[in-house]
Amino acid sequence: MGRPMGFLGERAGRPRWCGVISLLIFCAVCVPCAVLPPSVQGVSVFREEGALYVPPYEHEVRMKIRSISGQRIGDAVLRAKHAQQEDQEGSQENQEEREQRSIFEAISPNWWLDQLRSGGVRVERNGWQEVKLIPIDEDYVVQEDDRVRLVIHVHERAAPDVEIPIIYEDENYLAVCKPAGFDVFANPSGGCVKLSVVGILESMGYVDVLPAHRIDKPVSGVLCLARNKKAISRLQRCIKARKVKKTYLARTRGGPNSSGHRITAPLSITTDERGRRIAEVSEEGKKAETVVADVLRRHKDGTSTLVIQLLSGRYHQIRCHLNHMGWPIVNDAVYGGVAELSPELYTGPRAQEMIRQNMRKHCLSCAYYSRVVDGEDPPPRLDPKICLHSWRYEFPSLNLHFEAPLPSWAQESTTEDA
Repeated sequence: MGRPMGFLGERAGRPRWCGVISLLIFCAVCVPCAVLPPSVQGVSVFREEGALYVPPYEHEVRMKIRSISGQRIGDAVLRAKHAQQEDQEGSQENQEEREQRSIFEAISPNWWLDQLRSGGVRVERNGWQEVKLIPIDEDYVVQEDDRVRLVIHVHERAAPDVEIPIIYEDENYLAVCKPAGFDVFANPSGGCVKLSVVGILESMGYVDVLPAHRIDKPVSGVLCLARNKKAISRLQRCIKARKVKKTYLARTRGGPNSSGHRITAPLSITTDERGRRIAEVSEEGKKAETVVADVLRRHKDGTSTLVIQLLSGRYHQIRCHLNHMGWPIVNDAVYGGVAELSPELYTGPRAQEMIRQNMRKHCLSCAYYSRVVDGEDPPPRLDPKICLHSWRYEFPSLNLHFEAPLPSWAQESTTEDA
């Protein structure tokens, strides 16, 4: 059996009942944020065998349950539970039935039942000056556009045991070199809060900083943040108006023979066979432009470190464009590369004891990690890193210039050194 989803664990194999709809409904109201929720303020991070861990904790999330309006919520949960059992026997169901029970798929129906019976589910009601939260049980009949608060058991994804270097700071702005393997924003539904960049920075004393943009989890480099609302507005206006110069480094298999190569293939967004959101070259896609400004190094293993200028900001643009040209980024298995195996997790005594001491009945993640520490399932691994680095961000109108140190893979010996 695979790993459960992020907020109740890492990631699982996806049976038919675990569809994309449940994630859309859940994540639509559990959005990433730049402020850590109060439920994690007292949770401590510990390190073991090259990884950072956070003990599991309970956290309340907000969810829409409109797909089961007019129904008794306890009946809907039981139908979802029975449907999951029938899935294992290969039975079929129609689209309407699938949509109605989709909100119970990412979180165990048994967990829902326990929370309903113990007062852990509350429905929102708009009062005169505030939102009232009313506990509900299995007999509650769901109304149109209901939102509920549900207590979940969060297992944060382990992260690499590395520092986050500060590149620049003043009273308005902060720039850091984000290590590969970290999410930028705190997001309980994605399994990262304390171990997000925002969470790590808060532990370093940088409270309420606001990221101005995203960087993919496997990518390293410059991340620009603001320390107040006016500063974040300035940064984001520049980014939206394309008044920022973004330069990346990418180590690729092969590469162009000369600098100045321009890639203009339009890009659209689709999903791959594993249900991951990816970019693809498509005539119906949006305009995208990437420039290979220079070849920084040609390495002895036949790879090249390229200097990339990003002239538009499409999803996974550099990764998709370079693969389209036949130059996949090293270690990027999503776009034509071959990923190296990352270190195994939960093999140390402290991480295993953490799991045993924080078990919760009917938590999918607890069940999974229990099998891992008992040797029944193979241990998960750290998320893979790719050889793509956000090197420079320049805001001429704000007189700001941020540059991250070169990553180790960009400094390795070249053909000229041989």
